[in-house]
Amino acid sequence: MNISCESESLAGCVLLRALEPVAGAKLMAANRGLPSGAAPRLLTAGPSRLCQAMGLTRKTHNALDVTSSASPLQVRDDGYSTSEVLVTVRIGIKHAVDSPLRFALPEHACVSGSRKLTGSRVHLT
Repeated sequence: MNISCESESLAGCVLLRALEPVAGAKLMAANRGLPSGAAPRLLTAGPSRLCQAMGLTRKTHNALDVTSSASPLQVRDDGYSTSEVLVTVRIGIKHAVDSPLRFALPEHACVSGSRKLTGSRVHLT
């Protein structure tokens, strides 16, 4: 799921590659064609799985303002905090492949490619 962060004439976005299902796991499993109770990793680890699980499509969800409380799709601060993130190079792209622009929770089961991720651990204050 890409979230554009710039005006229409400028490039800039955040790609959400995965999430941890905390609600709606049965619906996510059904959307993915998986049995109820499927492992969270199988539901939302990876951009395609994430979009399938959440029923996101370009036709329905493109150009929504995810910061608006009136939007059917919203990105909100849930209050979760962490003391450490893993910073890695980007994957699956052709440009800026060596730039450390991917951020993940270390060893989190829902992070796509978590078993192969290498990078720098950054401690947050």
